[in-house]
This record gives sequence, structure tokens and C-alpha cells, in this order.
Amino acid sequence: MKTRQLLLRAILMLMTVVGWQTSDAQILVLHLSDGTLVNIPMNSKFRMANLGEKTYVTMPDGSMVEYDRSAINMITYEGNASGSGDVNGDGNVDVADIGAVIDIMAGNEEAQGSFTKCPNNNHPHKIDLGLPSGTKWACCNVGALTPESYGDIFAWGETKMRDDDAYTWETYTHCDGSYNTCHDLGLDIAKTAYDAATVNWHIPWRMPTFDQLKELIDNTTAVYTNQNGVNGMKFTAKNGASIFLPAAGSWWNDTSIQGRGQVGCYWSSTINQNSTYRAVYLYFYSNTPYKTISYKEVAAGQSVRPVAE
Repeated sequence: MKTRQLLLRAILMLMTVVGWQTSDAQILVLHLSDGTLVNIPMNSKFRMANLGEKTYVTMPDGSMVEYDRSAINMITYEGNASGSGDVNGDGNVDVADIGAVIDIMAGNEEAQGSFTKCPNNNHPHKIDLGLPSGTKWACCNVGALTPESYGDIFAWGETKMRDDDAYTWETYTHCDGSYNTCHDLGLDIAKTAYDAATVNWHIPWRMPTFDQLKELIDNTTAVYTNQNGVNGMKFTAKNGASIFLPAAGSWWNDTSIQGRGQVGCYWSSTINQNSTYRAVYLYFYSNTPYKTISYKEVAAGQSVRPVAE
């Protein structure tokens, strides 16, 4: 029965996309079990993903709404193939996006797209490094438009980059002016309101945990290199896939970013349980294969490279 319903949905969606119906915008319609119809314009901020028993949808204003997957009886798709609605992230709005919507609703997470290299310039992409956990790494940093772009930096637990303030205990949002007044954000902030990846990119993206940083190091070969004029570290897996982390530097108790073009500092979502004013981060240094997982004051400004599961 489920297969038949999906097929009927696919036919209906295909008819609308190829022009049997016309509209100025593409609309995804969720038919909920209580009879409610939810119309979602599929603009450039549209995202849809499953996580557990929930379906998450990013609305046109950038806000994220969750639904119980069991409460969605049917979906339909209205509009044409012009404009936005690139569901599968391949840079095109076409029939493949319809299949991606159906597969997501059916629980086929692979439809959300993972690759061994970026298929186009419509970043970010999920890069499959063949890791034991199945974790996919983003091809670029939060705030970056390309894999080589530095992107934004964040204090741990903050979700916006500051334009003019130094990163100090006095300016840190989650303390009262000193290291010993840090607020309790939990042992791991992944997928919370304090996660810079989830807040800016939405589900399924999240900050990596300590375990995911360690898995990356343990299952790849890392080389400090220059990619398209930018210094950084390239992590290459056994399956040939790779990710490049630019040496974006960090900002801590200074008037500007330090070490840009030389060092890379990447936050995890995990706090140091023995010293809760510090959190776990990945560090590497210029012109060496040196890389390590260490701890940094949570008020420091550092890069975030998201993961998806």
C-alpha cells in the first residue's frame, strides 16, 4: 500500500512539474492526519530532512518546524520547474527533486544526497568519507560559500559571528564576565539552540562531537596543503573522498583574528567535563602534518565544520 501511495504521489508531482499545472511558485503541501493542509513555498531556504520519528522543514523565513512523521498522510507538489526548490542539492530544479521529496518522506535518507566530491558549486554538500559511523562531513565551513572560504567564526555555544567585538570573557554570551561564571549549556550542544551548524544550516547539519573528530583523524590521511590559493589541511579517506579545512585562524583576547592562513581551529559540540570553561576542538598548524584534539576556552572565536548523520 505504501509503495502504491508513493507511486501515485510521484505521478501527481511529475505532472505538476512538467507543466500540467502552472504556478508562479513551487509549493510543497503537507496533508496532516488532522485534516490540516500546510503550504510551504520552496524558496532558497527550503530544506526537508528526517531525524528519528520527526520530519523537519525549513520555512521561507528561515525558521524550522518539526512534524511527527506518522502525522503526515500525504504530500503533493504544485508549481513548475522555474525558480527555487532544489531539494536534492544538485544545483537543478527538475524531476529529480520530486523523487528526493518522496524518498525523504519514505525514510530513505540516502535521497538527501552524499558524495565523494562536490558535484557542483551549490555548496554545502555531504561528503562521504566511508567512516565507520556513517557520518558525512560538510564540504565547507559555516558561513563559507566554497570549500576554501574561511567562513564565520563562533564562540562555543554562540550562533552568530561578531563584527566588531573581541572574543573575550567579557563579551561571551554564556558567562557573566569571567571563566568561572560560565553558564551550563550541557555536556554536548549538538542539535540544540547553541549549535552554530544546526541554527545556521538547519537539520540534518550539526557540530561534530569529540568522537566524530577522533574518527576523522583515525580514518583519514591528513596533509597540510594549499588549495586554490588557500592554506589548510586536506583529509583523504580510503575511498578517495576528501575534505579541505582552511587555516582560518582563531580570535581570542586579541583585536582581530590571529593565525589566519597558518592554523586551523575547529569546534566540536562537546564540553570538557573536567573543566567546563573549555570545549573540545581540532587544531592543526602550518606546513606540518601535525593535528590534534585539544581543549580551548569556550569564549574563543573558532571555525565550525558541520557533519550530518
